[in-house]
Amino acid sequence: MIRVALVDDQELVRAGFRMVLEAQPDMSVTGEAADGLGAIGLAAQGTADVIVMDVRMPRLDGVEAARRICAAGDAPRVLMLTTFDLDEYAFAALKAGASGFLLKDVPPQELLFAIRSVHSGDRVVALDANPDAGSLAYRVRRESAATATTLLADDSMTARYCDIRSYTSQAMETRLEVLASDDDPRISRALGEDAYRRILGLLDRHYQLVVIDTGTGILDSSVQGLVSEADQIVLVMPPALDGVRVAAATLDWLDEHGCSALVRRGIAVVNAVRDERVIRLDKVEDHFSRRCAGVVRVPWDPTLQAGGHTRLGELRPATRKAYQQLAALVADDFGRPGPRPRTLPAVGGAAGLNGHRHADPAGFSRPSQEGADV
Repeated sequence: MIRVALVDDQELVRAGFRMVLEAQPDMSVTGEAADGLGAIGLAAQGTADVIVMDVRMPRLDGVEAARRICAAGDAPRVLMLTTFDLDEYAFAALKAGASGFLLKDVPPQELLFAIRSVHSGDRVVALDANPDAGSLAYRVRRESAATATTLLADDSMTARYCDIRSYTSQAMETRLEVLASDDDPRISRALGEDAYRRILGLLDRHYQLVVIDTGTGILDSSVQGLVSEADQIVLVMPPALDGVRVAAATLDWLDEHGCSALVRRGIAVVNAVRDERVIRLDKVEDHFSRRCAGVVRVPWDPTLQAGGHTRLGELRPATRKAYQQLAALVADDFGRPGPRPRTLPAVGGAAGLNGHRHADPAGFSRPSQEGADV
């Protein structure tokens, strides 16, 4: 049973939410308050798993209340609601530690889904492990100047999720968090295998899924260390013969070095497909489908080619459908029995919803033919 507390200065709003929630077999309303101070009191009682709270309220607003609640450590999760569709409210709430953000006029099913998602506690973070100044963090609105190196230096101060959250930037639409790589030109050495293992150890404490953009090729020692921690790989290639050969060679290397299980469970992605007549994609898909768990063809998309802040709603329908297919294939592996680490690296490419990248035979990455990169 999910115990929900409602916090809104309008009693009529709380009554409406209560009717919707108490009609669900897995939810119960355990408390109500009319302002942020009341929300803090409800959180201290320990009778709620999720607090559904308005942003704008008297005495103490929802953002500050969320900050105090989340800073308390083992506290209920907070889902923020507002009538104002403004990014500044959403980012302030998420930065304060809220687990989600919704408009008050969403359909009831979306509210119920959000409460269940927040209660499940699923947090996803993408780690930019590209040693060549990766740009993954620029695909979302940059909230923090911190990097993986900064997190590593401050590892003794990240015991709580609200601590580590200050090192990441979050996409409001998907709640995906990104931990940036270093892009300081004064840095002369990239992080090594041991450093990335320590970073993964920190992230594993607070996130249920860690997506890693390795950026560089499989022969890099840090990438090999990440692969050894992996549960699954997503191998991204361009719709070009040289990229396809490199992708196939990457799988060969994994087979030769004791990672055949990763190959069989892996997902191959043919990325930024614009003209299907240039290469026999059916042959490419046939080859990788015999070696991997699935193959996905992602069409070229002008939003991704721009290389900047990307929102799912701006992608073409065909692109969104392809990414949904990819996500479904990845999720199919979650039911595999036995112990499993919670990492999902992309060998030689970027996994998830953040752009176009492929592996290079020399062991580094370069923009695809369409100019899109992560």
